Order: sequence, then structure tokens, then C-alpha cells
Amino acid sequence: QEIATMRMRILKKHGTGIPDDKVMKLIKEEFGAVEEPSRAARRMAATEKLFGGGRRKSDSKIVPIQNLTDEGPAQTNVTFTFEHMEYSCLESCDRLELMICRDSDTTAPLGKGSVMYRTVEVTAKDKKDFIASEGVIEFDEDDTEKLLMIKILDDDEHEPDTYFNIELHSPVTGDFNAVATLGKNPTAHVRIVDDDAVGVLAFRHSEIKVKDDFTDDKVVNITVLRQAGAKGKISCEYHTEDGTAIHGIDYDETSGTLELDDQETEAEISVVIKPKGRTDSFSIFRLYIEEASGGATFAAHTDGGEECCICTIVIGTDTVEKRRTEKFLQAFKVNWEVQVMARENWKDQFIDAIFLQTEEAEGCELVTAWVFHIITMPWKVIFALLPPVDYCGGWLCFLTSLMMIGAVTALIGDLAELCGCVVNMPDAITAISLVALGTSLPDTFASKTAAEQDPTADASIGNVTGSNSVNVFLGLGFPWTIGAVYWAALGALPTTHPWFEKYAGNSVITDYPSGGVFVVLGGNLGFSVAVFCCCALSCILVLLLRRWFAGGELGGHRGLARATSCFLVGLWLLYVGLSSWNVLSEDSPC
Repeated sequence: QEIATMRMRILKKHGTGIPDDKVMKLIKEEFGAVEEPSRAARRMAATEKLFGGGRRKSDSKIVPIQNLTDEGPAQTNVTFTFEHMEYSCLESCDRLELMICRDSDTTAPLGKGSVMYRTVEVTAKDKKDFIASEGVIEFDEDDTEKLLMIKILDDDEHEPDTYFNIELHSPVTGDFNAVATLGKNPTAHVRIVDDDAVGVLAFRHSEIKVKDDFTDDKVVNITVLRQAGAKGKISCEYHTEDGTAIHGIDYDETSGTLELDDQETEAEISVVIKPKGRTDSFSIFRLYIEEASGGATFAAHTDGGEECCICTIVIGTDTVEKRRTEKFLQAFKVNWEVQVMARENWKDQFIDAIFLQTEEAEGCELVTAWVFHIITMPWKVIFALLPPVDYCGGWLCFLTSLMMIGAVTALIGDLAELCGCVVNMPDAITAISLVALGTSLPDTFASKTAAEQDPTADASIGNVTGSNSVNVFLGLGFPWTIGAVYWAALGALPTTHPWFEKYAGNSVITDYPSGGVFVVLGGNLGFSVAVFCCCALSCILVLLLRRWFAGGELGGHRGLARATSCFLVGLWLLYVGLSSWNVLSEDSPC
């Protein structure tokens, strides 16, 4: 059978009129040496040639191949496979073309062969999305590729992308010494993209890593995909946003409108990365696409959700340059680019404090805005002196803010004391009324905002208790500690020191004859604290009763909420009233 197969190949390749001895010579050249036929075989061949007899298939058995072993001829593996595993097409493409490949693990010529195929529904339906098909793909001798076409149906119905598979099976080869198998892609997965819908926009990659080349500007093209539809013209806005990378220093800020025409499924946005020569590990910035028009939306599963889509660009460090400059920069850990931005932000603080932004204000709003701006401009300029958070990781801003708060509090205290003296109000009453109001009203509005925005009352009530804790423990403890340290450092004082004048006629002089001790004399604070504790306990009891019977400390039924508010305001008035009565009953001078 093997000799018959080789003879058939030689006759088809060189023609049927070749003598037998020539055929055997060609077989030797192309397939290796064969054993010479016996005398009987030659006589039978001559007789058949003389009388025109046809050659029988069984005659081939008398000419065995010399190089065969006892185990028989070596097998050849012939594989049939799709060129790709996944295919995509628009539903308006009419026909999908797939390439089926045939290959062998030897260099021997390929004979005839065939493989069967069939379509399998997944989410795509027969006669709705495509025409189901099955059949046989025939390969002639030496054919290695065949084209398979599947009919795709178009409709006007808006639907998600659909899928179906095409499977290969039952491979056959005409070579007797070959085994037909399926290759690495026996199944093709086909996606039919619905082009009746407008489409959904998303970045091809949610994160892109870029290497700094240290020499010149580097242009990075970021691809935006249009999925699940491609009908009509759409557009969206795009812009960049700083992260640890800063525009103008690490990259060029870019913004604009991205447009995709009908049936266009992708577009690119170009971003320029500047050759900064980075020595830190990496820096990042973000590219946003938003405000889609033409009916398009954004992929909900991406970063940004349905409102927008975000691509994070990571600018990496060149390792060689980093090692070269690492030692030099150990002594200069300040990010000078950030300092440049900090100076710009500090300048903007003064510009915003002096000039009024009136782009959206008009009419009475504009007049009111100018009046309040003129009144508050001195305060705005003063607070513009605070450094922005870009310096020292925000600590400089935090510390100077505390100093400014202390200065403003001292100013408010002095002004309140002067106001009390003008109206003949003792300092004790001024402290629990004017000063207390001036320093606590901001906390009141902060608690109101927290009560309106938070789902629980924790932040609102916690703000009050936290503020009072700071006032009592830090507001009293810290300055008293400073005073005690100061007077202890002075040591013994001469009798002419103002300390002795201040406490003249008091038992303090007797207790501390050397002076130099921080002393705070007690006044009528005991009565005021007692009243405050009673009012505080009443407030806590009200909160507990509301939790037990009303379901919450704040809010609830409007009548109950108003009654609670009136009760708490009444507690404050009671505290101020009783404390003021106690002070006035002692006839304390201003």
C-alpha cells in the first residue's frame, strides 16, 4: 500500500506516461532506496504491458521499501486548526472569513485531506444573528490553508454583543502513514459586535507605564475603545489631572474633545511626557474622559464608573540614571518642583484675598459680595500669610494655623473684656457670654453641618465634647504648664519684684516668701462650675431619654426636636443667668 501511494504521487506529479523503471527511479530519489523487484514481478509487469492489462493494487506488495524496520513505517502527524482562537466582526459585515490551516510534523508532501466543521450557538442565535452551518473542508495535495465563510445577519435591534463558536472535528488524511489530528485552535470563538447601538467608551488599558528617556519629550498615545456598538458620531471631553506628577514639569497638560465617526471603534489621545530625569521610583497623573455626547456612555466596570473613565499614567524611573545621581541627591531630599508650585499657590492666596471673583455674581448678589469682601478683606489678607500645605508635608501650615488661632483668640478675649468694661460688665460674665460665644459659635455651625450630613449623631455630639476637652485640658493645662515652668526657672525673687505687688495682702506671700511661683487665685468659679455640671448632667439625661424613647439623640419628630432645642437653649440661658447673678451679688468691680 505504501508503494502504491508513492507511485500515485509520482504519476500525478510527472504524468501517467512514465515507464515503470522510471517510476521506480523517481521513487528512489524522492522516498529513499527500494528493493529491486524479483524476476517473477518483472515478467508479470512485462506481460501486463504487452496485453494492456491494468495494474492491480496487490502488485505493490511485491516491492517493499528497503529502509523499513521490523516495527513498520514511521507515522506522520497532520494537524488541522483555525489560524486564530478569537474573531470579532460587526453584525453588518455580511460574511465572516476564517482561515483553517493544515500542517505536518515532517517535510514530506501533504496528500489529500479533509476536516469537518459545525457552528455552535452560545448567545448568538441561528437565523437571527448568523446562519448556522456545517460541512466538510477539502484539502487538495499540498494545500495548507482553506478559507471558511460564515453568513452574519444584520438587524436594527439594539442588543449586547453576541457570541457563537465554530468547531472542527473528524479530521481525515489521504496518507496511509499519517495520523490526522486537531491542532491548538480546534474551536474558534466569534464575537458579533452590535453596531446598532451608539457604544460604550473605555480606555484600552486602565494603567499605562511610561519610562523616562531623559533626553527629549516622549509622546504617549492612549487608546480609547468604543465597545458594544458603533453607530453614529459621538464625542467626549478629555483632560489631565495631577497626581504626584505635576503638569508643566512632568508632562504637558492637555484637554480637548475626542470625536469618533460612524462605525469608528477606537481613537487615540496623545500626551507628552517631559524629560525630567526622575530619581524617585515613579510619579503618576491621570487622564479623564467625560461628558460623552451623541448617546454614548462609559463602561460601568472601569475606574470612574458610568460618569467618566480614568486612565492612570505611571512615569517610571530609568534605573541607570537613578543609580548615578542617587548619592548626590541624598543631601537634597526637598522636591524643588513642589516648592515652585507651593510658591505659586501662596501667591494665589493673596490674589484671592485681594481680588473678588465675580464671574457668576450679578445684581444684588454682586453688591452683597462686594460689601462682604471689603469688610473681610483685612482678615483674608492676614490669613493669606499662612503657608500652603505644600511646605513640609503640611506641618508648617498646621503649626502656623495654631499660632494664628491663638492670636485671634487672644484678640477676641481682649476685645470682649474691653466691651464688658465699656458696658460695666464684670470679667467673669464677659468670659461666659461674649468670649464664650465668640469662640464657640464656629463649633456650633460645625455641629449643625455634621448633624445634617452624617447618618448618625456621633460627629455632631463628638465635636462638642472634643472641643470642650481641648478647651479644658489643653487650653488650661498647656498655658499653666508654661507659666509654672517660667516662674520655676526664675527662682527666688527680690521683694521689689511685681510678683509681690500682685499678691500683696494674700496668703500666697506667707506660703511662698521667696516668690517665683505660678499662682492662680480662686474666685467665684466654684458656683459657676457647679451650675455647669448640673446643666451638663441634664443635657446627658435628655440625650439618653431621646435614645430610649425617641430612637435617636437628634432629629426625629419636628415637635420633639423643637422642644429639645428649646430645652437645651434654656439650659445655656439658665447657666449664664445663675452665674451672672452670683457674680453681680458679690459686687465685683470691672
